Amino acid sequence: MAKSSRKLAIPARRAPEWTQGCFGADCLSGPGVRLALVHPLSSVLISVSAAKMKAVSAALQKDFGVGLPQAGKALQSKKLKVSWCGPGQFYAVSGVMVEGALAQELGVLLEGKAIITDQSHARVTFRLSGAKVTALLAKGGTSLDVHPVAFETGSSAMTVLAHVPAQIVHLVQGEYDVSIPRSYMVSFREWLLHQAEGFGLEVV
Repeated sequence: MAKSSRKLAIPARRAPEWTQGCFGADCLSGPGVRLALVHPLSSVLISVSAAKMKAVSAALQKDFGVGLPQAGKALQSKKLKVSWCGPGQFYAVSGVMVEGALAQELGVLLEGKAIITDQSHARVTFRLSGAKVTALLAKGGTSLDVHPVAFETGSSAMTVLAHVPAQIVHLVQGEYDVSIPRSYMVSFREWLLHQAEGFGLEVV
């Protein structure tokens, strides 16, 4: 099937041109995988000690409507998505703030309670869905069982996917956000595109 010539305008610091359309097998009967680049995002890493965990969670709940999740979990409100990514480590993402704004706001809100590190230019997030999405993730060699029965909605985990350190978050049924360091963006994107074509791929 001929590839679409439509392009998404994405700043060069984030990604090369992103070609939209359907590719590979089974596209006539519907793609097995849908792939989107989630952009832009204002995101931070929250580092907090066990002693300050309750205070940080309460402050986030009051201002953003969501607190800190338990280990291996993720939570979201209309303003913020917070996912666990290690002991005392949480990745917070806002889809309604400009890049860097979340770090500034949380730096004030959580001053003296947590360390805030801006991740807006440091990470890239791919959103994957479709009937074959778990089969695609399994091809990356992750040790996680990402089937929704095992990796239910509200789950978050750090893993290695296609030899790249990755965080996988499952907050919406059948939809997986895969976040990686931006320095791996091009190679990981090419891996995703190549592997997903075998299932029928729609890039949106």
